[in-house]
Amino acid sequence: MHCPGQYDTVLQNATLRQMRNVSICWNVNGEEVRQEAGYLPSCLENNAAAIFGLSPEPIPQTVMARWRIEGENEHEKIVPVASRIPNIQSFTGDIVFKFHEDDVVIVPVPKWLEDRNSRLGKYTVP
Repeated sequence: MHCPGQYDTVLQNATLRQMRNVSICWNVNGEEVRQEAGYLPSCLENNAAAIFGLSPEPIPQTVMARWRIEGENEHEKIVPVASRIPNIQSFTGDIVFKFHEDDVVIVPVPKWLEDRNSRLGKYTVP
């Protein structure tokens, strides 16, 4: 069970091509936090995401995102996170980092929504 402020992170490939060296990193209390997936299949394949449970609090203001799309150079971008989370003081759930060709989009998925969809037999699509 998650308490307010607790969140999981999800790195998701939102492209039609494979990705490698997908990562986000940020600092918490002077310590670097790095979450990475060596490989993410295209969004058409199963398991096109990596899930990291109970990421360190607080939710970061920004993260450094890095990714390489098959056949391209590595991409790097500072991504705002905290400003994209509604009701950040009480948010609990998943923060999905959707990696696109040249951008990373933050999609917050509150736990209450996942719980409701689960009760209804539905899948939550970020």
